[in-house]
Amino acid sequence: MKKVKRAPLQPTEHFLPLNLTINSFSNNHQSNFQVGNQNTSTITVSSQEEKHAYETLVPLLHSFLQELDNKREEKAELEAELKSLEAQLNSPKPKYLKEFGKSIRSIVEGLAVAGLSNPKSIETILKMLPG
Repeated sequence: MKKVKRAPLQPTEHFLPLNLTINSFSNNHQSNFQVGNQNTSTITVSSQEEKHAYETLVPLLHSFLQELDNKREEKAELEAELKSLEAQLNSPKPKYLKEFGKSIRSIVEGLAVAGLSNPKSIETILKMLPG
């Protein structure tokens, strides 16, 4: 422990080197925050406008799920994405909404190509999806 206190930037047998960068931002929306070096993580914080767009879309997606055949794998996949999206929308700082949107778009487009759902519902969902 003494070695870590003397030279915090040097790795030891039990500790990685201290490499800390603190960035302060205010009123930043849709920004990427990165911490670390080799194992960098990116967290995307979504804007209020984007959050509102997805909140508007959620009831429509629930209705759309009712139209799908229960045995379809796509229905289970869409239900899982929708649950994850709703969990993020309930968060004070929702993250990854664009990624959920891309996934939902991909599932819905796949259903459209296969002709497995009401084209009007699919068109409405695709128009409402942000991005």
